[in-house]
Amino acid sequence: MAVNNSWLEMQIVNQIQVAENFKNTCLIASAKDDGKTDKDEKKILEKINRETDSYIKALKKIMKD
Repeated sequence: MAVNNSWLEMQIVNQIQVAENFKNTCLIASAKDDGKTDKDEKKILEKINRETDSYIKALKKIMKD
């Protein structure tokens, strides 16, 4: 069941872009306080990236199925 509604498909694509942007802004934010990303921040970023990538994968699957 592929997405046959171009408006709905645009919303899915938009959410994928927002999620990618979220990952990038989290990386930038992790260095804002002291200019570097420390060990604890890296662990948090790994979790954020893993979960966000899962969300993106799910959205892409919806568009294909």
